[in-house]
Amino acid sequence: VMRIEAKLTGLDELKDIIQSNIKDSLVEVGKEAVEYAKQNGEYMNHTFNLRNAPGAGVVMDGELKETYVPADGKHEEAKAKTEATIEKSLFPGTGLIIADGMPYSSFVEAKGYDVVGGAALEADRILNDKTRS
Repeated sequence: VMRIEAKLTGLDELKDIIQSNIKDSLVEVGKEAVEYAKQNGEYMNHTFNLRNAPGAGVVMDGELKETYVPADGKHEEAKAKTEATIEKSLFPGTGLIIADGMPYSSFVEAKGYDVVGGAALEADRILNDKTRS
C-alpha cells in the first residue's frame, strides 16, 4: 500500500478573498438599492422621514458587517430607527437587508406606494445580473 500525503495551502486566503468580494458586492448593491428607494418613492413627503430612512445592511454568516443609512443631518431619528430595524432583522446566512425604519413605512407600502419594495426588487435584479456576468 502506497501512502500519499498532499498539503493544500492558500485555501484560507482564497476563502477570505471570496468573502471580501461577496461583501463588497452586497455593499455596492445595497447602496444602489437605497438610492433607488430615495429617488423612486411614490408617496407624499411631508416630513422627509421616509425619504431619509431607507437603508441597507450586509450580513455575512449571521453577523452584521456593514450598514448604509444615508439620512441627512436633520433626520437622525429616522436613521437610528432604520439601523435598529436592520439589527433586529439579522438572519443566520449571508445576504442583504433593505429597510425603512419608520414605523409607518409598511402602512404606506400597503397602501400601494413604493417605499422600499421597489428597492428590494432592484437589488434582486442587480444581484441576478452580477451572477450572470
